[in-house]
Amino acid sequence: SEGDLWRVPLDGGMARRLTSHPGTESHVAISADGMTMAFAAEYEGPRELYTMPVQGGLPTRRTFESRSP
Repeated sequence: SEGDLWRVPLDGGMARRLTSHPGTESHVAISADGMTMAFAAEYEGPRELYTMPVQGGLPTRRTFESRSP
């Protein structure tokens, strides 16, 4: 919602915003162990891949100009 990532319990309840950067986050995928999410974001120009803990935290940039590090 609002171009950001949110977390809400499966049984409903209060949603919690996980990102608030002016860029838009999209194409979210959750890791098999449920601990990490990967997503595309346009924080510094071109769309790049980022990861962060599902519980929230600082995103880590994984690609640079759409290339692997």
